[in-house]
Amino acid sequence: IKWTFDISRLFQELGSLEGLEDSCTCDDEEWNKKNKYSLVGARKNTFWFRVFSFFTVLFGLILVGAFLSGKSTGREKKFQYAPGFVYPPAGDLQYPTCSLRYNFTVSSDAKTSLVDFAFLSGIAYASPDIMTEELSNWFMDENHINHKEVINSFRDEYEMNNLISAVEFIFIGFPDQDLGIVSIRGTLSLMDTLVDIQLWTGSFLSRIFRYALPGGELLTPLFLRMINIIAYIESGIIQQISFYQETTAFMQFLKEKNMYSNLALTGHSLGGGLAMITAAQTQIPAITISSPNALLSRGTFGPTPVTESGLAKYTFNVIPNRDIVPLMDDASQNFQKINCRSPMNKPHQCHLPQWAICELLYTCGSYGRPIPCYCVSRVGYDEPDPIKNDGKTFSQICSE
Repeated sequence: IKWTFDISRLFQELGSLEGLEDSCTCDDEEWNKKNKYSLVGARKNTFWFRVFSFFTVLFGLILVGAFLSGKSTGREKKFQYAPGFVYPPAGDLQYPTCSLRYNFTVSSDAKTSLVDFAFLSGIAYASPDIMTEELSNWFMDENHINHKEVINSFRDEYEMNNLISAVEFIFIGFPDQDLGIVSIRGTLSLMDTLVDIQLWTGSFLSRIFRYALPGGELLTPLFLRMINIIAYIESGIIQQISFYQETTAFMQFLKEKNMYSNLALTGHSLGGGLAMITAAQTQIPAITISSPNALLSRGTFGPTPVTESGLAKYTFNVIPNRDIVPLMDDASQNFQKINCRSPMNKPHQCHLPQWAICELLYTCGSYGRPIPCYCVSRVGYDEPDPIKNDGKTFSQICSE
């Protein structure tokens, strides 16, 4: 500092004050010598300014596109299933969480509980035109109800006092188990992308800085404060349309209606993250797939607080290997790592819900659940064993 403000020392060091104006014409050696005192500006590095400008423009385009684009109806293409085939469990190599036993098993057999939640997290992406058929293909003879009218009734009341949200979710009831499950759809539109940016930019940047800095783990409390500051300066309008506020209100609505003794949440990606936030706010368990977690960013969700103990008690996340989305925030206490068979040069496939469903079916066992044809044709698993030998192979049924 003293060299910068003491002109006599500068003169002694540089030999001349010539060329210190912004348009310095000195050669490279002289410019580098003077530039360390920030006395010449014509050749200053503009890299970070360009990076900031790029992301500002990108966010602006996403913001405009999000408000101009309409709601997406969801996936229109039906998945093909092959009943009559089975994946036996992988014995001692099964995941210890294949069977969940906390009063939210979809069927009387808890052995399919985790893969059932994986299926329900993915079915939220389906359009209404194909959802009914796919639910019937998966659950077959098991009694289940798609409570669309309950959601419509809630929204009629909710939107009278709140801004209309673009969040999409379904409510599936299983009367025989006295269980209702809400599945929240993940990222499918520009508005969903905007919410991703809103909720997890702070935690994602904090994880990058924490990894890059020596002893970064010791700075976690500082990063928590930084994330809260980022959330504080966000737009008031964006705060009002935070998806989790509507999903939390819906779960409170279901509690008051008391349709089922047991309630649970699920979701994939953004939907899983919203499910975790709502679970901690409403004390309703959430089983999620590839969700971005919420431990670092928990202080940014309001007005109902999200606590570390709440996330530990009410949330469970299935995290495929090489899936980058769960790395956006720190994982809470309960999670299960699973394998991903995607090629090393295609890590984005590890985030797809179909890959998680196939891995859970193959490793945990299908126990009567139909095997999706894509598990063999796209993901690359072995063909399942036939339950009855009627002459048709799995490939032949899937090609029909």
